[in-house]
Amino acid sequence: MAVIETLDRRVLLNGAPYDYLWKEAENFNSSTPASDSHYWDSYSLTGFSGDGVRAMANDRGKYEFAAASDSARLDYTANFTQAGKYYVWVRGIGFDGNSDSVHLGLNGVPQLTAGNIAVRREGVLWSTFSSETGAAGYVMIPSAGQHTINLYMREAGTSVDQIMLTTDKAFRPANVPAVPALTLASTSPTSGTITEGARTGATYTFNRSTSTGALTITGRLTGNSASAGDIEIYG
Repeated sequence: MAVIETLDRRVLLNGAPYDYLWKEAENFNSSTPASDSHYWDSYSLTGFSGDGVRAMANDRGKYEFAAASDSARLDYTANFTQAGKYYVWVRGIGFDGNSDSVHLGLNGVPQLTAGNIAVRREGVLWSTFSSETGAAGYVMIPSAGQHTINLYMREAGTSVDQIMLTTDKAFRPANVPAVPALTLASTSPTSGTITEGARTGATYTFNRSTSTGALTITGRLTGNSASAGDIEIYG
């Protein structure tokens, strides 16, 4: 039984087809415990869509990214309709700062770009932020066809309800809080680029014919100065 499965349709947004793959975390194909006492176990919690999974034992154990391949692992086989960059979303909850992150991998190899995905602590919510890269988490699917997504324990006690992958960078699950808009003041440059780099996901270019009036860009800031005209975002 494939745990992450393509939906029964391809969605057309903004003139481009996107794939959305998402399923319940407890419907894994296989489970491999860590070499120590850690493992993934079934877990139910109010707010989950059904059952979920929790990294056990709940002893504050931790596997940093360099040791991710040694941690407890769940495998989810999926048939991908296209190759490319798939953004990773994890729905779950962390009960404190020592139980709020996971790693994801592809075909048995932990992926740095999806390492240390921060699970939310304020409720059962979706998250995509990778603390390894400081940007939205993603995996690169090398070809259409069957591949395996891996869920690795990073911190014991982390609880996961659902996993989602999508080629649509603009997609946001319904219960992700809205990201405040960035407004460039009238003193900002008349043109510039929201750049793609190691810590971002996409490139946007803004232009305007006059330096008067405000320009609003919705996204999540990650660092550069608005006054320079280069703003890294994801969201």
